[in-house]
Amino acid sequence: MNKEEYSKQGKANKRKGRDFERQVAKDIQRYFPHCKAMASPRSGGYGLDFPGDLVIKNNNLLAEFFWECKKTKRFEIDKWMKECDERVQPGWSPAIVMSHPGTTDKLVTMKFLDWLKYMFELDGYRNEDI
Repeated sequence: MNKEEYSKQGKANKRKGRDFERQVAKDIQRYFPHCKAMASPRSGGYGLDFPGDLVIKNNNLLAEFFWECKKTKRFEIDKWMKECDERVQPGWSPAIVMSHPGTTDKLVTMKFLDWLKYMFELDGYRNEDI
């Protein structure tokens, strides 16, 4: 590949990533219509307030996550989680939304202790309703 072909491929990958981020944000808003979800401007470069791929407002639980979105043929979860750990703010939990090209299925991965923390919190809400 020459330099121009690499440049075109890089732009296509960037566009694919931004499209996936927007789709994930739309999916979140479909299930949580009261919250505002959008792809972070400059894809994680918005500043210290929104360092991940998504910005979530008006939902305390979803806003506690450091969202990374990956649409790729090869899942590199350990690498991605390490990158999240380097950028995540205290009190936030990394959540990686991922999908393979050619499929509409999306997977989410997070640290087990973070998942337990949220399950404990949700169980408390459930028990309050009884």
